[in-house]
Amino acid sequence: MVFVAGSLVRGDGTAFSDLDLVVVYESLPNAYRESFRFEEFPVEAFVHDAETLNYFFVEVDRRSGVPSLPQMVKEGIEIPEANVVSRSLKALANSVIEIGPPALTLE
Repeated sequence: MVFVAGSLVRGDGTAFSDLDLVVVYESLPNAYRESFRFEEFPVEAFVHDAETLNYFFVEVDRRSGVPSLPQMVKEGIEIPEANVVSRSLKALANSVIEIGPPALTLE
C-alpha cells in the first residue's frame, strides 16, 4: 500500500516540491528512505511496515515535535484504495498528532 502525500497532492507545490510516498509493506527487516526521480518529479519514498511506521510515529516524530511522517499518512491518498489497514494507520497517525509532543523537561 502507498500513501501519496505532500505539497503536490495538497495543490500547493512549487517547482521545487517533491512527491512524498509512504510505502507500507506487510513486513520488512528495517525501514528506509529513498530519493529518486520519476519523469520530471523528484520523489521521496519512506518505506515501512506497520511496526516501523508505529516506531517512527511515536519514538521519532512525536518526540521531535515535528510529526511529518504521521502528517503524510493522515493526509495521504491511499493507493490503490482505502482499506482496513490504511484506515488503521491513518487513525494511528491522527492520534499521534492529536496527542502532540511530550512535555518539556527542566533540562
